Amino acid sequence: MWLEESPIIRKTIETSAYPEQIWEALTDTDLLGHWMADSASGWPAVGGTLSLTWERFGMTIEYKVAEVKVCQQLVLKSPMGSGQQTVTFGLRRAGRSTWVDITDAPAPFTPHNPHSSADSNWSLSMAVLKLYVERYFRRARNSFMAVAKASFTFGEIMALYASSQGLEHWLAERFEDWPTENPIVGKPYRLITKDGQTMSGYIMAVTDKEASLSWDEIDGFLELKTFSLGPGNQMLCLRGSGYGLSQEQAAQVEESLKPRLLQLVDYLES
Repeated sequence: MWLEESPIIRKTIETSAYPEQIWEALTDTDLLGHWMADSASGWPAVGGTLSLTWERFGMTIEYKVAEVKVCQQLVLKSPMGSGQQTVTFGLRRAGRSTWVDITDAPAPFTPHNPHSSADSNWSLSMAVLKLYVERYFRRARNSFMAVAKASFTFGEIMALYASSQGLEHWLAERFEDWPTENPIVGKPYRLITKDGQTMSGYIMAVTDKEASLSWDEIDGFLELKTFSLGPGNQMLCLRGSGYGLSQEQAAQVEESLKPRLLQLVDYLES
C-alpha cells in the first residue's frame, strides 16, 4: 500500500515594496528577527548557514544556503528524515508590484502528516512579511504570546477566529467595522475589545486553521493560531508583535490576552 507523501507548499504575495527591501528582509539576520523568527544568525552566502530561533518554543532550525541570486532567488535546505527540506524564495517585479513566491518542498518520500500546520504557518508568515516591508521596514519588534490547551475541530475554531459573530464570544465587545462579503482578507476591520480598547487594521490572512489581523494601535499584528498533535493534544495560541511597543508594553498586551484566551477555551468547552 502506497503512503501518501506530504505535499509541496506554494504561497505567493504581492507587495508594493521593492525587491531590494524584500531581499534584505530575507537575508539580513537582524531583519529576519523582525518578522520570521525571534532571532537569526549566520551568513547568507552559498555554503553558509542561517539559524532561525523561536525562543518561546525553544526551537532552532538551521538552513544551509544552497543558491543565491540577489533580488531574484534564495534556496535554503535543512535535514528532514533521510533527505532534505528545500525552501525557495523567488522575487519578481511586475509594474509597481513585487511578487514573492515561496515553495516549501519536503524530503522525497516524507509521509503525509495530517496534523501538520506548515501550510497555514507559511500563509501567516508571508502575511507578516508583507506587513513588515510595507509599513515597518527595519523597525525592531517586541512580541507577546498566550497559549492554552483546548479541544476543538478546525471548523469550530475558524468560526470563532474569522467571523464577527465568533470573535464576539471572546475577543470583541462590539464591532464598528467588519467585511460582510468574502473574501475578507485584505479588508479593514475595527472593534472594541472586551477590555474597552480599540483594535483596528486589516485582515491579513485566513486559512482553514488560523487567522491573523494587523493591529494599528500597537503598530503590529495579532495571530490567532492553533497547534494539533492529534485528538486530545491540541493548543490555542494568541501570538503577535508590536513594532511600536516597548518590552513592558508587550508584556502588558500579553497579560491582557490571557483572559481572552481562557474565555475562548471556556466557550469551546461549553
